[in-house]
Amino acid sequence: MPHTLSFELLGTPTIKVDGETKIFSFSKINALLYYMVVNKQISRDEIAGILWPSKDEKSAKKNLRNTIYQANRGMGGEFIVSPNKTILTFNCDVTVESDTYRFEEDAYTHLEEYRDEFLKGFYLKDSDLFDAWLAKMRNMYEHQFIESCYQKVAEDISFHAVADVEKNIRKLIAIDEFDERNYQLLMRFYIENQRNGKAIETYYELAEILKVELGIEPGEETKQLYQETLKIANQKQGEQRKKRAYHFYDRANEVERLELNLANLKQKKPFQSLLITGDLGVGKSALCQLVLENIQYSYECFKVTCYKAEQNHFLRPFRELLQQLVTVLQQEKMVDVTQWEETFSRQFPFFKDLKGQQLIEEMSLSKLNFLAQSISEALQQLGKKQPVVIFIENLQWMDKASLQLLTSLILHNPHRDIIFVLTLQTGYRKEIYDFIASVRHYEKIITLELLPFKDFEVRAFCEKQLPDYDFQATTLDFIVKESEGVPLYINEYLKQLQESNTLDILTPKIKDELSLQFVNLTPLESELVDFISFFQKVAPMSLLTKLVTAGTTEIYAALDNLNKQGLLKENVYLDEVCFSFHHKKMKQYIYAQQSAMKLRVIHEKIAILLEQKLNEATENSELLAAIGYHYRHAHQELKSLDYELSHHQAFLRIQHELFPIYHQEHLSSQESVRKADPNELEKFKEIGARLKEIETQYAQDSTYQLLLVKFLYLEGRYFINCGDYNQGLENIQRVIVKAKDFHLTTDLLRGYRQMIYYYIQTDNATDMAHYIDLAMEVAISANNNESIGILLRLKGLYHLMIGDLDQAESLFQESITIFNIANRFDEKYNSNIAAAYDYLAEIQRLRSNYDQSIKLEQKAINLCEGNNLMTSLAIFYVDMGITLYAKKDYDQAESYFLKANKLFEVTSSLWKRVQLNAYLTLIYLHKQDYLKVVDYIEKTISYQNQLANPRDSGLVYFIKALVKEQCLNTGIKNIQLDHLLTEDLSYYLTKAMENLSQYRDRYELQLLKETFPDKGRKEISHL
Repeated sequence: MPHTLSFELLGTPTIKVDGETKIFSFSKINALLYYMVVNKQISRDEIAGILWPSKDEKSAKKNLRNTIYQANRGMGGEFIVSPNKTILTFNCDVTVESDTYRFEEDAYTHLEEYRDEFLKGFYLKDSDLFDAWLAKMRNMYEHQFIESCYQKVAEDISFHAVADVEKNIRKLIAIDEFDERNYQLLMRFYIENQRNGKAIETYYELAEILKVELGIEPGEETKQLYQETLKIANQKQGEQRKKRAYHFYDRANEVERLELNLANLKQKKPFQSLLITGDLGVGKSALCQLVLENIQYSYECFKVTCYKAEQNHFLRPFRELLQQLVTVLQQEKMVDVTQWEETFSRQFPFFKDLKGQQLIEEMSLSKLNFLAQSISEALQQLGKKQPVVIFIENLQWMDKASLQLLTSLILHNPHRDIIFVLTLQTGYRKEIYDFIASVRHYEKIITLELLPFKDFEVRAFCEKQLPDYDFQATTLDFIVKESEGVPLYINEYLKQLQESNTLDILTPKIKDELSLQFVNLTPLESELVDFISFFQKVAPMSLLTKLVTAGTTEIYAALDNLNKQGLLKENVYLDEVCFSFHHKKMKQYIYAQQSAMKLRVIHEKIAILLEQKLNEATENSELLAAIGYHYRHAHQELKSLDYELSHHQAFLRIQHELFPIYHQEHLSSQESVRKADPNELEKFKEIGARLKEIETQYAQDSTYQLLLVKFLYLEGRYFINCGDYNQGLENIQRVIVKAKDFHLTTDLLRGYRQMIYYYIQTDNATDMAHYIDLAMEVAISANNNESIGILLRLKGLYHLMIGDLDQAESLFQESITIFNIANRFDEKYNSNIAAAYDYLAEIQRLRSNYDQSIKLEQKAINLCEGNNLMTSLAIFYVDMGITLYAKKDYDQAESYFLKANKLFEVTSSLWKRVQLNAYLTLIYLHKQDYLKVVDYIEKTISYQNQLANPRDSGLVYFIKALVKEQCLNTGIKNIQLDHLLTEDLSYYLTKAMENLSQYRDRYELQLLKETFPDKGRKEISHL
């Protein structure tokens, strides 16, 4: 069979033989093949001299012979041949393909073949001749690409085929990142397509590269394009804007808004000052600094920073502003500074000592107004000469008097020569709210909120910042999770990767930034912050009042203040007011400050308080998990494992038990419908590992043995529910053995019941009866009426499985009687009573008493609706649907099946899913909706593969037979159905009858008999 040898040379090179990538042991084999594929036929002397320039002719040719041998051996045949002693070429029987062939033939058509430079990353040591050839070929292909790419971009733009324009211009930029023509081309493309924000973003990208790498600014033509962009955007400023998608990384929309107002300042057009808000580290100051550095006109900028430590220092920010202002006035010689200073000093003694630390407690309103007027007049004098920008960082820490002064300056700016650019961290005081309300009311300021990056933006940001770094998925996942989209944290993690290829949760810079957030807290506020850091998710108010020694009123006031400072946020969780940190990093920082002893003591104290809550209320799975978490961090491993296993047990009861005892889990509606955690198996593995780790220490401890039994039982149930029967049964058998050894009646009954459920799932009536008898004996000995009631129902199911309907009916009624007596004072057995009614309804369906069956099924449904018993209810809806289908009420049947389908979306149980999807297949077969028929057949097969129940296999063959029959009769041609129904009709009929139960699947077998009266008559005559 002829071989195909494929080369990809335009970019990182690869060589494939018949689709399989080949990797050679040394680079000169690759070099030989690359040279040959480009030149097609080469001289032995030529290539020997190129690859081994320092060798004599004899040695070089010997090396060449060996290289040819190694190449052919690696490719698996005689790929390189020599028609004579002087020439090398590829075997004519081998098909040779290369992206360079296609590109050379028609570069314009095959533009996408040029992924990157020719043989990117390939290097051959000590071969100047090969390097020269490589450089020549790279230049040739690059020139071809550039020429064709410009042509393609121009034609695409002229024909408005813009899909590839941006991508192709970006490729041109990648080739030469200093060539301004490509940036100009991209900017024009954005402008023409009304993407002004992207045009501005491109300009900033170029300006940054030129500044950092070459120390120059963009050329005049590029600057003109930039100004044109601002002009176009300015014309649209007054139009109503639709909310646009959040731009990744460089905040193009926000930059555009800043640029527009700064441009209007210069052009004496209406503008507004700007307030940039957002969380710590989200990039407020960096954004403002970037825009201010790239202003294309001369301006005077005063920058003031507010500090938390100086929040109560009177007019501290304006001392700094006045100091800068006096310096500029002296330089510009615009006023008599000496006279100005004397005037100020008489009114404001601190003016003589602007750099000093003199503090003034207060100032009269008249003096404050005079100060505002004086500063305003001075700024206006400067504004007549050139625009003035006042940039104030961290407005949230400005003192009250300074805020009043700032409000006055913004409101009274008659000549519109001064613009204020302010940054404000999320979470602020009433005075800040008042300031914003005042200036926004008169449309003097607009607010731009910077949000953290979304997950996909974080990943893109990382890859853009470190384009040459080989990011692993786990690394990106870590950065996404730990940074919560905050650029400060992302940049710190990227810096770590660059410097040490490691990732620490809290870097020194992150710690420094976070430490500033917690300065000047009161002792009570510090204590509350410490305690809240101990909680895994949220800290309930009721627990905080017990942990902290202060009075409730003081605690409320302190929490409210922390909330206003943006350190904490208030939540309502499970009808209780709770508090958590505004950012995960804050919690991590505070928790890391706690001593080892304090960690143990406080975690234990919280666990004990949560145990009291558990005693006060009905069992709650989230509460159990929280107690386990705190005991674990208190280094009380046995208690921790006990509660963690109880958490899993409560969850598995509601998710994996068909008919649970309701009061035992009494979960909130949210918990009872939540899907199974996809990491549940990993959690079991972790608990198992922890039990193994402490086995030596606690092997003789009875508590440890009880925990081991509990773990084996829960893990076993989980495996069985997921279809891993071997592992699940092994666990359950170990539970039974240990329960007998330690006389654990409850666990022994649980083990027996789980074996019974397994044999129900696999439709094994004989072994099921054996375990029913064992369990009944234990339940009667223990006088356990609850278990007796369940076992009577299961025994009834056994008789239903073997076709003894009368005995089954009697046992179901007996089970109902027992649970009705127990249910007089508590409705916790509703699900078990409903299960018995469901089986009674099935008996009536088997007897073709459909109306009676529907009445009984409705009783089962009524008992469960409103009680969050989702798995049980889904089963009853399926069974109701089957009865209605048998009654030929297809619309009502569909309604119940879809209700069941909706419930199954929020539960993890596999039970009845095959029946549900099988009958939905039949519903849509009846409606001739073949797209849905395909969909539900595939789902039926998928769920059947996860279980080992022969009845489920029978149902799959049953629906395949009916679908195949309808396709044949109606002449339907459907490729997907043909793919699903590859066997003959007789095959599906035979398999269906082999696997369906002659007792419980009477309706399905009867339907086959009616549908195929002349087919397989012998096989179904016994029906």
